Amino acid sequence: MLENKHRAATLGHAFHQLAVEVWDVLESCGLRPFDSVSTKEDGGRGGVGLRLVKDGVSVGWLPGDDAEKRIYETSKAALQLRTSGAVLTSAISTVLLAHSFHVRAAHQEDLPMPLLLVTGRQ
Repeated sequence: MLENKHRAATLGHAFHQLAVEVWDVLESCGLRPFDSVSTKEDGGRGGVGLRLVKDGVSVGWLPGDDAEKRIYETSKAALQLRTSGAVLTSAISTVLLAHSFHVRAAHQEDLPMPLLLVTGRQ
């Protein structure tokens, strides 16, 4: 995990190993998670984003840059985008819970979409 310029900075993070475990589980299910911090800096793509935060590992379905621009619209497409994000984040939660992770719901600060906070593993 975190095979980019943020790797060195995150190795000492208290939840780095947990992030690696989350990454591996999601990848084993056929998902292709990415480091959401570097992706935003490098141009942004959509999918399952992981980010190390103070209280654990935040995980969520993030729209790509093009979709993110439309997410606040009142159109049917924007509603579908927000709904898809919620459904996919729920599916990710189910996978993580099935693998004995401690998961709780949160909200993204900058987007009207749900987010997960993984705080540990049994």
